[in-house]
Amino acid sequence: MKSHTEKHKVKLNPCKYCGETEVEIIYNRFNNQEHCVAQCKCGAYVQKYCINTPLAPELEKTVIAIWNNGNISKPL
Repeated sequence: MKSHTEKHKVKLNPCKYCGETEVEIIYNRFNNQEHCVAQCKCGAYVQKYCINTPLAPELEKTVIAIWNNGNISKPL
């Protein structure tokens, strides 16, 4: 049960809920599952999962592309 988390902030298109452009990218690897989230300080987010795929940079690029296209989930 290996777990690994990385976080960093990036500038993306404005959040459609609050207008913030600084978004935190959170990347988690747990066993063979990878999870990447782009999350705004207001709680809006985009997330993607994949299993058995060592493609962390691709997963992050996908999450960023979804965010920049405006397909952002509402804050919880």
